[in-house]
Amino acid sequence: MKRILLKTLAAIAFLLCSITVFAEDFEVDGIYYYITSETEKTVMVTYSGSYYSENYDRYTGSVVIPETVTYSGTKYSVTSIGNNAFYRCTGLTSITIPNSVTSIGGSAFTGCVGLTSITIPNSVTSIGNGAFSVCTELTEATIPNSVTSIGDKAFSDCNELTEITIPNSVISIGDYAFSNCDGLTSVTIPNRVTSIGDGAFRYCTGLTKITIGNSVTSIGDKAFSDCDGLTSVTIPNSVTSIGDKAFSYCTGLAEVTIPNSVTSIGDGAFYYCYELTVVTIPNSVTSIGNEAFDYCYGLTSVTIGNSVTSIGDRAFSCCCGLTSITIPNSVTSIGCSAFSECIELSLVTIGSGVQEIGDNAFSGCNKIKDVYTYPTVPPTIYTNTFTFRYYENNDVILHTVKGYKDVYAEAPYWEYFTNITDDLTSVEGVRADDAFSVTVVGGTLAIAGAADNAVVNIYNTNGALLHHTTVAQASGIALPSGIYLVQVNGVTKKVAL
Repeated sequence: MKRILLKTLAAIAFLLCSITVFAEDFEVDGIYYYITSETEKTVMVTYSGSYYSENYDRYTGSVVIPETVTYSGTKYSVTSIGNNAFYRCTGLTSITIPNSVTSIGGSAFTGCVGLTSITIPNSVTSIGNGAFSVCTELTEATIPNSVTSIGDKAFSDCNELTEITIPNSVISIGDYAFSNCDGLTSVTIPNRVTSIGDGAFRYCTGLTKITIGNSVTSIGDKAFSDCDGLTSVTIPNSVTSIGDKAFSYCTGLAEVTIPNSVTSIGDGAFYYCYELTVVTIPNSVTSIGNEAFDYCYGLTSVTIGNSVTSIGDRAFSCCCGLTSITIPNSVTSIGCSAFSECIELSLVTIGSGVQEIGDNAFSGCNKIKDVYTYPTVPPTIYTNTFTFRYYENNDVILHTVKGYKDVYAEAPYWEYFTNITDDLTSVEGVRADDAFSVTVVGGTLAIAGAADNAVVNIYNTNGALLHHTTVAQASGIALPSGIYLVQVNGVTKKVAL
């Protein structure tokens, strides 16, 4: 509660510092107006006196704003509700906005805790920053098809708001627009929206379903952070970037689909999503940010696409369910602590393009038994004591490409491996691919995502060909316990039985 109160006060302070305010020119029937154009004869509804003084609660009960108002013999059209017009009018219970109004200003209804519903007319095209923020009793808001933009924090801290329909006319959703609306259960973002602002739905703890339209290209930093009611997310093919901490602390998130359009996954994008079990990073992604999947305890399977060149610091740290990981040939650097404390990790495959491995990259992974390394130049390791902790004293086998055993045995840090064998012969390098998956079901192979007639070769770790068949015939093959290389149409994956 204290955290929410502090955030709310900070939000109000921010809005007050960033919004231009207008005192009244005249008053008619208890409503105050500011003349916006003598030529066009237009006015905006405004406040009386100082909006932050003890007189801020100047509108109470039900207020009906007219379409026109006459003052000193001149008829004016009411075209807008000004910044802070009804700011902290705690006694305001209902408001009727006429069809002549085209814009609702920043903080126009901030802190109107007596409002329970609001209908915005079809004439309105923009909703300003913080327009309805901290309307804590607001349960219903109707946004018309005329609105094209929803401002920063427009409905933030409306924690009783249970339903919101964002119309197809909207093209942008501002930063923190619906943050702290923990009563919201579902949200549909229409197809014209191109960007979801930073923190747009942060702390919407009741949110269980989101539908993201096909026009969205970017998901902002912390856009859905702390939405712990979310269980699944489908990101459309239009999205090219997932912002920093976009889905962090979504502790109920068990399933996420990352499309082939995404090129970057931001720092901490899925941090602490501990219900996630399977993640496939498509071939379009070139970088995985720092802490991107850190503390995803439940993660049991990760497929890293063939375009990824860098894996950030702590990217998969504390993914306690991972038993194996394949670094594709495209990766050149593995960040510090990238896979640290993956306590169930037993098999590591390092693609041929890896040039450097950061400090503590695999520290705390004390169950590793096999490390398959395909680079012919041993990757640089910067802190030799903790990158592969304790491996100089156990039975870990370091597998190298045939003819390169001595190269690794003499390389800095790699020399600490006491069991090195150059048994990688028939299959050169490892390429990850999200087109198919190989799993073990009841002790037998199961291949999914490839055509039934696709060619399958199964090798042992010495490179010997064990089976040459098709997907249709390979699924269900029983093999003794061990490590195998399964190749489908030239793409190779490693599997442990």
